[in-house]
Amino acid sequence: MSGRTGAARAIRVRDRAARRATLYDLLARIDRLTPAERMLLVDYAQTELAASDALRSSLVGVERALQERTEQLVAAEAAIVEAEQDRDRAAEALAAGMRAWHQVVPSVHAA
Repeated sequence: MSGRTGAARAIRVRDRAARRATLYDLLARIDRLTPAERMLLVDYAQTELAASDALRSSLVGVERALQERTEQLVAAEAAIVEAEQDRDRAAEALAAGMRAWHQVVPSVHAA
């Protein structure tokens, strides 16, 4: 992570923590809020909801990518199993061919 990204993240974390602290304070005093404080409460609640929506959207994208990678991994594993089975069948066919060859070859040399 670059310093700029880390610094930006730290600012976002600090701002979010400050908004939440203010939000909790305002909610605790909801029956005594001034009109300006009520507007601030609405603004902070909307900001937090928007951040939550953005996070949820990002999470959906991450989950989708994870599912795609999981499906690719399952397909790759299946291809490996199939290739190993093909290899084993080929080895068995080769061994059978070699056994047959060794049975034929001595009779050719004997004649």
